[in-house]
Amino acid sequence: MIGFCRRTAAWLLAALLLTLPPFLLAAQEPPVDVRVVIDISGSMKKNDPHTLRIPAANLLIDLLPANSRAGIWLFGEQVNLLVRHAQVDSAWRELARRQVGKIDSSGLFTHIGAALEQAGYDLKQPTAKGRVHLIFLTDGLVDVSKDPARNQAERQRIIEKILPRYQQAGVTIHTIALSAEADHALLKQMARTTGGISATANHADELLKLFLQALEQAAPATELPLADNRFSVDGAIEEFTLLALHPAQADAQVRLLAPDGTAYEAQQYPVTVSWHRDRGYDLVTVRKPAAGEWVLQSDPDPGNRVRVVSNLQLKVDGIPGSLAEAAPINGRFWLEEAGKPLADADLLRLLTITAQLSQNERLLNSGQLASAGQPPADGIHGVSVTGVDLPGSYEFLLKIDGKSFVRQYRQRIQFAPPGLDHVTEVQLPADAFGVRFEQSKDAKGGYRLEVTARHPEIDLGTVEAKVMVHPPHNQGKVRDLPKQGTGRWQLELLPAELPEAGQYRLALQLRGKTRQGAPFNLYPDEIVFIEAASSAGEADAEKEVAEADDASAEEAHSNRVQMGVAAGVFFLAVGGVGYFFWRRYRKSVADAQQEVSDAVKQREERRKAQATREASSARCAESAVEVEADAEMGAAEEVAESGKEQVDADELDRLVDEILADEERPST
Repeated sequence: MIGFCRRTAAWLLAALLLTLPPFLLAAQEPPVDVRVVIDISGSMKKNDPHTLRIPAANLLIDLLPANSRAGIWLFGEQVNLLVRHAQVDSAWRELARRQVGKIDSSGLFTHIGAALEQAGYDLKQPTAKGRVHLIFLTDGLVDVSKDPARNQAERQRIIEKILPRYQQAGVTIHTIALSAEADHALLKQMARTTGGISATANHADELLKLFLQALEQAAPATELPLADNRFSVDGAIEEFTLLALHPAQADAQVRLLAPDGTAYEAQQYPVTVSWHRDRGYDLVTVRKPAAGEWVLQSDPDPGNRVRVVSNLQLKVDGIPGSLAEAAPINGRFWLEEAGKPLADADLLRLLTITAQLSQNERLLNSGQLASAGQPPADGIHGVSVTGVDLPGSYEFLLKIDGKSFVRQYRQRIQFAPPGLDHVTEVQLPADAFGVRFEQSKDAKGGYRLEVTARHPEIDLGTVEAKVMVHPPHNQGKVRDLPKQGTGRWQLELLPAELPEAGQYRLALQLRGKTRQGAPFNLYPDEIVFIEAASSAGEADAEKEVAEADDASAEEAHSNRVQMGVAAGVFFLAVGGVGYFFWRRYRKSVADAQQEVSDAVKQREERRKAQATREASSARCAESAVEVEADAEMGAAEEVAESGKEQVDADELDRLVDEILADEERPST
């Protein structure tokens, strides 16, 4: 890919528009600024007994982009700067790894306001919007005193004075709540006010993934798709970093196989590889990797990532981190080489672009953006994805396949409407809905999918039933189940909608609210069925079968004719060969006969008076005739039997000599 880019750089750059957006004309983007604030209050002894905050912080330290800025603060009743706020380099990372080992649970109170003030010490002037991110972890409420009134006053101060300052400075706050006792309403408001995401860790084991999600919001990276623990590296990739997650308590075995079969592991790797292992994850960085397919030998995990450093990057702009109302996700993206968008139409036509929206690792919507036809002149594509309509966290995934390379981008989107801060999603039992799937019995054919509400607390007017239909080889498509009366939804899958033969998967999503207004999301088990033949073309298939039968009959007739001709040719050939040898054998016998006749004639001239010689001559002639007849019969038998030995001319000569010798004996 690098070679391709170099060969075409001149004409690609000439094709770029001179009127690019200002953010694209900048020589260099301002570095991302990530500030991490971690709760060390005494309650963490219960909620994080194994201090899994340490490996989670180490993960951030390892994944922070080079030349970014970062700092780490700890807070309880007081706030301490654990790692100085400075540029991230090797020295900073080394210091940070040593310092985070000091994280404990020794604090007495939970002074959230003071922690926000300390982490925002320099936020007196507006910063570059979207470049400063604060990751905030706590397990408690605003707790500065034993006096509830003082605690409430401090909480109000955070909302009215501190958050507006962050909002004005353009800082994005991402919050992580560790425990049910945390002030979820405040944390959600902190995130929503500044455009960040809020998440809840039900257990400390989830901290790694939630810290990773927050970092991906703060510093999105170009990725390689990881499917079945395999990923493809192209020639434009200068470096990749593989993240392999595994249980913190498990002694997981992680290996990495290069395209040539070379195995790397934590105990053995070359100088071009860096391997960091911590509780819950392995992080492997490979510099100047070989092009080809790499294989991760570890348990698959949705949190596994392959981040790349490449001259060819996928850039995305405009995707919101949070939404206050249901709306389509609109943004723009482009391929960037050497800091500038690629705008060559021939190259852009080769791209296959896929945008996906999922929730809780369930695919909600997926579609391809057509790259055929006339691509955008400036190389900047627009994208719009629907499906964000119920409160919760969503993941937007964009994938570009350029045949010789693949790039991927992901981002989380938080939908938190105002007024629902105190409403949490409820978990309905698995049998809250009945699901029935069967083949249609009418003449149209196909299948029928039916859903029936069974739980009495379901607000039937709010229910939305959707199904993602996954064909065997193509992209899935979201279908709505139309309402068919009270508490019943039904979808007919007609034969024309099942164009491929093979295994189909149906992934249902049932969303709505209870009678008390609490939202729910329910994902019944996937439905899998096999379509033996293309239902859309059964008549055509039958026609094809009939035509195939006719063709087979014609072919059989043709084969019989050809076999007859071949047999005729064979027998003619055999007959010709037989005739040739018969003629040869006949000539040999005739020559022998002539020699005998000549010999007898000579003897008749010498012994004309002797009657016995006449008789002998007569016997010799008779014998010659017999020899000729025997020779002719032998030749015929050889032709018939196709393999018998020819008449031996030497034997014929021997017989003639015997006759002549017998002739010369004195007569009695």
